[in-house]
Amino acid sequence: MQTGSAIRWKRVTQVPDFVYFNHAMHVTNKVTCETCHGQVSEMAVVRQTRPLTMSWCVDCHRDAEKASVAVTRSHSLTDCTTCHR
Repeated sequence: MQTGSAIRWKRVTQVPDFVYFNHAMHVTNKVTCETCHGQVSEMAVVRQTRPLTMSWCVDCHRDAEKASVAVTRSHSLTDCTTCHR
């Protein structure tokens, strides 16, 4: 039911302060929401379904590099500065 009121978001996933994460970069490169968040549309209560650890993210970035995903930044997807600022 649509009420016209804003959705009250509750954070499900938290990354450390030293990790830089930008949804826009992933959306631009056609990474689907389900890749990191699972099938949210099928969840009665949203929960974290992926570990979102450094190794999980790096593995995904390595797969993207192998698949020749367009990199919009001036460095590799697996350079430390991709995620750490």
